Amino acid sequence: MQREIAEVHDGVWQMTVDHGRLRAWSYLIDAAEGELILYDLEGIAGVAHLTSVLKKIGRQPSELRVLILSHSHHLNKAKLRSLHAFANCKVLACLQGRQIMAPAAAPAAAGGDVPVDFSGDAGMIDWLEFFPFKLPFGREMQIVHTPGHSPDGISLSLSQERVLMCGEAFVGPGPADYLPLYTNVQDYRNTLRWVAEQAPEKLLTARYGVIEGRRVPAAVDQALRMVQHIEDFIAESISKIDHDITIEQLILMLSARFGRKAPVGFSDTVRAHLELLRTGRRS
Repeated sequence: MQREIAEVHDGVWQMTVDHGRLRAWSYLIDAAEGELILYDLEGIAGVAHLTSVLKKIGRQPSELRVLILSHSHHLNKAKLRSLHAFANCKVLACLQGRQIMAPAAAPAAAGGDVPVDFSGDAGMIDWLEFFPFKLPFGREMQIVHTPGHSPDGISLSLSQERVLMCGEAFVGPGPADYLPLYTNVQDYRNTLRWVAEQAPEKLLTARYGVIEGRRVPAAVDQALRMVQHIEDFIAESISKIDHDITIEQLILMLSARFGRKAPVGFSDTVRAHLELLRTGRRS
């Protein structure tokens, strides 16, 4: 597992965890006045990794004031608890994630992730209900609700600097050689369109790294087109087959059609499209 760090914007450091075929990125932000914010856990391996990053940029653990959970999908509970204990920082998450994180709602995921039960961690997470939520730091920042990949997805916007950290709110056409994963088609479309309206100069993602300049609108357009391609393919496949087709069969067909693997949880994406077809709310 390779780990890297790079300053990708003034006072914004990108942390990388390289799993081989898939990379993941988190972002450390200088909030001004000697305070730091960590956005997303995807690109950080744990306490040792964070300690190394802080040392490289000449900062102290005591400066980390806030950890923002971009979403709850496959959240690693042990990693979150260890980081929280290490830095004694505030943790912010979207209120909609509270139910998603309950043990009964989230079976153990691959890769060591476990169901998240915060019933014994009173006070560790501040659940955000209203958005945008302005952070009380010297640097102008606000948290925005960006559902689609997950109902509780949140992004960190530095609007005056035209920088948007969106985690997996942007999954594009699918990271590496995988299909894109989202749980609500219309929410994901709306989030992508909202990103396009913001016209960020830099889009900082969890799976695509940093997308800059003219590549931003092109990437968002490509992501929207991929959603449409998946929708059209599912509709066409169902109309041509004169017998019931299972979600597992549709996943295999989609993988073959687009030459991409289905990520863990992709059945949620297929179900979301089937629900649109069932209700006749296709776009």
